[in-house]
Parts: sequence; structure tokens; C-alpha cells
Amino acid sequence: MNYFTASNGIVVSPQPQGGVYIRDDCRADSDRAQALREFFQAEADERLGRWRWPENPDYVVYRREAYPPVNARRVRVILEPTGDFVDTVEGSKIDGPFKDAARAYFDAHPEPKPWHDAEPGDVFLVTWPGSEREEAVIVPGGWPEAWECVTSARRIWPVVSA
Repeated sequence: MNYFTASNGIVVSPQPQGGVYIRDDCRADSDRAQALREFFQAEADERLGRWRWPENPDYVVYRREAYPPVNARRVRVILEPTGDFVDTVEGSKIDGPFKDAARAYFDAHPEPKPWHDAEPGDVFLVTWPGSEREEAVIVPGGWPEAWECVTSARRIWPVVSA
């Protein structure tokens, strides 16, 4: 964690020797104290591999193993004050704050597309929006941002063994 911006806008950054630097001044009034509380909470969340829902921080989300047989992305959403939890998969039909927290997690952590690790010179068969025809394209200096609208893409060179 390089730096953390608290909900009140104060930036806190960890220092190599274990301290923290508050980018403002050193006075720890209530705003700065709140920024430090949030910083240490975010640091613990990162260490424990959980994601805290910004809209309602009492809900934390843990990524789980994919759910067979369709390999749907799966999470556990926990309401920390009560310990209540729901295990759910992306696109499930549950309602309420557990679903909202899960949806926010999936929105904040989109599933990487196969072309996101494209290297210059790779060749992909690409389907563009509004077309069903595949077109071979050579990736220039990385996957161009303008190409993020593609419907699908699969690498055909170099061949990737499964």
C-alpha cells in the first residue's frame, strides 16, 4: 500500500521504518484520527485479502473458489457487526444489501479478459460490436484502449498451450 486517501480526503502513507506520514500536518485532530483509523483498517483489509464496500463499510467481501460446473466467480459477503454472511456467485438473483455489496465487488474487480495480457506482435481473432465476423489483428504496442469495446477476442499467435 503506497498511500491511502481517507473518506474525508486526508492522505496517509506508510513509511519504510513502520511509521505513517499524514499529508497535511502532524496535528491529530478528529479528522486526522479518523483518517488514521480508516488507513489502519484498509491496511488490515489488504493483509487479510478482503474488500470493504465503500458505500457501507460494515460489509466485507472475500473472493472464493470459482463455483463449478460453470466456473462462476464466487464471493462471501459478511456483515461484520453481526457475522451474518451470504455466499453468492456473480449474477445471482438475491436481493438486498448482501447482493449490493457483491455487485459492487464484481464491478470494482472486473474479470480480466484474455487479451488484457496481450504483447506487441500477438495476433488475435477479434469480433467487433455489431459484427459476427472475426477479424485477425496484430497487437501494436499493447492492447489499445480503443479496442476495449470488442465483443470477443482469442489469441491465435503465439499459440498458448492449455
